[in-house]
Amino acid sequence: SIFKVEQLGAGNSIEVHDASTDTTIFLVDQFGRAAIKTNAVSSGYDLTVGGSTFVQGHLKLSTVGTTSAPAIKWDGDTTTGINKPSTGEIAIVASGTETFRFGANNDLEIAGNAGSSGQVFTSGGSGAAASWTTPSGGSSICSFKISPVGSIWNGDNHNGFG
Repeated sequence: SIFKVEQLGAGNSIEVHDASTDTTIFLVDQFGRAAIKTNAVSSGYDLTVGGSTFVQGHLKLSTVGTTSAPAIKWDGDTTTGINKPSTGEIAIVASGTETFRFGANNDLEIAGNAGSSGQVFTSGGSGAAASWTTPSGGSSICSFKISPVGSIWNGDNHNGFG
């Protein structure tokens, strides 16, 4: 190897500062964990970034996550986030429960349910669960057909267009 740093004691292996009073440094601690633009590695993490992060290229996750531990989650709320339940699917998880799933067949599942053909998703109102329902009753208000010469007909009555 061209350059090697061997940590023989406690403390950080590498620190890079741009001023003697700098607290937003780059460091590698004695366990190989890195911190960028901060002065410490967050407990339980291998990389801590103190600021916004830009990824040029792809961000690839090696875990798919679960409903109780999503692959993408927020600090302080480890049961809310995004996971990949199966190939071609993405799920939104809130408080350890799957709330939305975007399926491989262009379907949308809400609370694990995609409904049936012809059903609509209906609000239960404030504080109540929404559900899939089958519309019932009702009738068409009017129907239109186009005649061969371009007139518009409403049932059997000619409307005089065309």
